[in-house]
Amino acid sequence: MKLFQDSSWKWWQLKLIAWGGVLVGLAIGIQFSQQLADWLGLLWASALIIWLYVVAVYFKK
Repeated sequence: MKLFQDSSWKWWQLKLIAWGGVLVGLAIGIQFSQQLADWLGLLWASALIIWLYVVAVYFKK
């Protein structure tokens, strides 16, 4: 199938995985902020989002 050979399909797959990771990261961050301190949860969520963004930019090249 041409769809699976297309490089943009691979990029969309990566974007879907990245957005799923962001949502999971936010959920974990909210759990952390409820159980521990607010700044720890925010730090965890933002660090995960930044890491996923770097990975996405790296794979796009």
